[in-house]
Amino acid sequence: MARTQLTIIYAALQMYRADTEGGAPAALEELVPNYLKEIPSLEIPGYAKTNKSVVIKKMKADDISYFVRDTGGWLYVTDAGSKLYGKVFIDARTKYKDQPFFKY
Repeated sequence: MARTQLTIIYAALQMYRADTEGGAPAALEELVPNYLKEIPSLEIPGYAKTNKSVVIKKMKADDISYFVRDTGGWLYVTDAGSKLYGKVFIDARTKYKDQPFFKY
């Protein structure tokens, strides 16, 4: 389910980028209502259901693992100087198919 929700946000971000010539929103909430009805909630076993996101405005290195706080919500990178600019991640270290959720 979490990977499906991630795919939904990825698709909305791609549509946003197409409409803004490659730009990314300052926050995931800017995708609502034009690209998403609402920010999808994550339901990961061991975490509370949430659709909250943390915006990462500045990255010292392109390593998302440094920002994982294991909240079970979303991480969204808005640092235009990062290779992860405009990408969204799941803020969870729990493994799914032998890989932590944040690596999807």
